[in-house]
Amino acid sequence: MTRKRQKVEEMLFAERAMDLLGENWTIHEPDNEREWPVLLVTTASGLFALEVRKLYSDEVSGGSLTRAAESSRACIKKQIASVYYKRGLPSVRVQFFGMPDDSNRFSDEIAKIVPTMKTWERKKVTYDNNRYVYICRLPEVCGEYSRWDIVSDSVGWDGVIDSSIVQTVVDKKSANLSRYKEHVEDVRLLLVCDRTKNSGKHVFRHLSFIESAGFNYIYLLSYPDEISQVPWM
Repeated sequence: MTRKRQKVEEMLFAERAMDLLGENWTIHEPDNEREWPVLLVTTASGLFALEVRKLYSDEVSGGSLTRAAESSRACIKKQIASVYYKRGLPSVRVQFFGMPDDSNRFSDEIAKIVPTMKTWERKKVTYDNNRYVYICRLPEVCGEYSRWDIVSDSVGWDGVIDSSIVQTVVDKKSANLSRYKEHVEDVRLLLVCDRTKNSGKHVFRHLSFIESAGFNYIYLLSYPDEISQVPWM
C-alpha cells in the first residue's frame, strides 16, 4: 500500500471512530510525521494525538500473510485494468471470482465481449480453469473505472483477536510514545479490524489484562460498524 493511500485510510478510520463515539473532532495531519503521531485531533476540550493501526489474527513478525496475499491480488487487478484501458475499451466494472493467470489473454477475452454489450448490461465470463468474472458495461462518463472487485477478498469466516495479539501490537506502537509526548501529552491508539476485507473479518474475545503501555486511550474499531475501548489493568 502506498503511503498516500494509507493516509487516506487512516483519516477514514478516524472519522468513522468519531461518528461512532458521537464526538465532534477536527482531524488533521501533522507537518512532521517523524516527530509526531500520524493524526492530530482538536476537540472542544483540547488536543490529542491519534495513532492508527490495523489488526489481523494471523500476524507474524513480517505482518499479516492474509493481508499480503490481498495486496498481491490488488496489484494484479490494477495491472489487468491498465492493460484493458490501454486498448481504448469501454468503461466497465469487473467482479473477479478467481484471478486470471495472464492479464493480456484475459483482456483479449473481454475485449471481444464488452463492445457488444449495452450500457448497464451484465454478463458472466468464464476463463482459466473455470474461474469467472461478472462484467457490467458502464456509461462513458465513468471513464477508466478501475475499482474492480475481488470477491474472495471481501468474504470469509471471522477470525479471533485476543489479548495476546492486542498486547503485542500495543507494545510495538508504544515505541515512539516518549518522542510524541514531547509535543502532546494525550496520545491515543485506534486499532482497526477492517471488516470490508477478508483479512479484517475478526471478532474480539478475551480482551482482559491489557497494559496500556503509556497510551491515554486505546480504541477497538470493527470498521465500519462498532467501536469500544480496550479494558486494561
